[in-house]
Amino acid sequence: MVSPSCEYKHAIFRLLKQCKTLKHLQSIHGQTTIHGLTSSSAITNLLFTFTSLLPNPSLPPPSIHYALSLFHSIPSPSTFAFNLLLRSLTLLSSPLHSLLLFLRMRRLSISPDSHTFPFALTACARLAALPLGRALHLQALKFGFVTDVFVVNTLITMYSSSNSMPDARRLFDESPRPDVVTYNSMIHGHAGMTSTAHKLFDEMESVYGVRHELKHYGCMADLLGRAGLIKEAMEMIGGMGMVGDKYVWGGVLGGCRIHGDVEVGEMAARRLWELKPEDSGVYSAMASMYANKRRWGDVAKMRALMSHENVTKNAAFSSIQVDDIDKIPSY
Repeated sequence: MVSPSCEYKHAIFRLLKQCKTLKHLQSIHGQTTIHGLTSSSAITNLLFTFTSLLPNPSLPPPSIHYALSLFHSIPSPSTFAFNLLLRSLTLLSSPLHSLLLFLRMRRLSISPDSHTFPFALTACARLAALPLGRALHLQALKFGFVTDVFVVNTLITMYSSSNSMPDARRLFDESPRPDVVTYNSMIHGHAGMTSTAHKLFDEMESVYGVRHELKHYGCMADLLGRAGLIKEAMEMIGGMGMVGDKYVWGGVLGGCRIHGDVEVGEMAARRLWELKPEDSGVYSAMASMYANKRRWGDVAKMRALMSHENVTKNAAFSSIQVDDIDKIPSY
């Protein structure tokens, strides 16, 4: 077989950069196989392109098997290749596969890097596998990654998800340079302890000198809304000094739906429609609130409005979580 020319390799690389669908990627993969482009680097490029398509709810469930087949066809997978598959498995909500892959990586004596641990720790958080998470924490210490902000943030999330808040707080206090994600990880971890979360939120500026951004306000709006502190959430939004985004108002609307506050919910919905009129989650949340109040006429109006605006009910793209329907399913 004639070795692929440099021109052909460059053409394939350009096609991969333009790839937007799994079907297109599989077509390119077929061409590379036909022309003998099967080196480790070539297949790693295919896997890299696959991960760039994620997260994508339109990908079919078998796509996880395609990612695995790509990886297994790499003659000598590098740390980078392992990380790509770990990322794919994490985004495809396959935490058990992620951990098994990490264990295989270590058995092969392939050294992890600072990108490896966040994926493996995220898998532990989703499985609430605290003992394994602690073991990974020790591994991160061994390899010297506990000062990396991404590793620290994922460790905080892992401990918070496992209800080990003292460990999460210790890591937070020892974090050399906390960022937006660090604070949000701690605030969400204290979701059942609103006063503690509020204290952390206030300390961001007063103690640590980190300015509040919309991401922080969105996190607090969600937390206060879920706790039923709708009035407090609205007061916070009024004092932000900036226009709320879909996460801020989405947090308010989610809280209103849980606690039946139709009046404030309608206000939040109007704000969200101004930002993203095609968001089906807003209509669903309002219809649910109206139905709970037995306001069937308003439920019908929501359905008519969805039809008029050509809104398709697609939870995967909704900024409002309704009974967890926007979570990616496990395969």
